[in-house]
Amino acid sequence: MEKRFLLAMTAPEHITISLSSIRDTIFRETGEVSALAFEPLIPAGWYASVQDKQLFTSISTPAPPFKLLYPETHEKGIYFRINNEQIFETLRRRTSAELPPDQMPVPFPGFFLCESSDPGIRETITELKALKIKTETFVWKGITLKMLEVITIESQPWFNNLDWNNIWEINLR
Repeated sequence: MEKRFLLAMTAPEHITISLSSIRDTIFRETGEVSALAFEPLIPAGWYASVQDKQLFTSISTPAPPFKLLYPETHEKGIYFRINNEQIFETLRRRTSAELPPDQMPVPFPGFFLCESSDPGIRETITELKALKIKTETFVWKGITLKMLEVITIESQPWFNNLDWNNIWEINLR
């Protein structure tokens, strides 16, 4: 068993509900279980211990609105990129993040959709975006920062035995 801590960003509930629906569609159409692993979040940094919430309370968000742009692959993950990387970079500079645990989603300025190195699945996700996702409806103000405790049971792949708990959250405006 391994325990690590993930600093993540999330959007308001109406966006996360829509992103959950997209991830459910990815799972139904591709069978990628990793699409169901976490709530919709933007992984910003991994840590061996809980980071103090006070380190992040003074962060101000860039001028809204935030927007979803398009699915993009990064390493083995597929993410839904956001339009503004400034907040992501600010968080990464605030504390010294560590390398992610083996095979876990790496920090990236976009919502984690799923993990896959299969070109067919990546193409299917691109087609889903082109056919079904109207990105102009995914616009919001404000970001929520969360510190998650992530527990993985030593098995492969990582998403088959994953448990996570919210430690703290901050609504940034």
